[in-house]
Amino acid sequence: MSALREAGWRPVAVFAAATVVNVLVALALAGLLFSGFATG
Repeated sequence: MSALREAGWRPVAVFAAATVVNVLVALALAGLLFSGFATG
């Protein structure tokens, strides 16, 4: 636990930023792939 405390907040921020980027890319890709299935 002390190693995690020594690492600080920066690895957590990097992980959170990478997760947000991955989610946005996945949503954009899903939007492109499934745009043909939209009704209307």
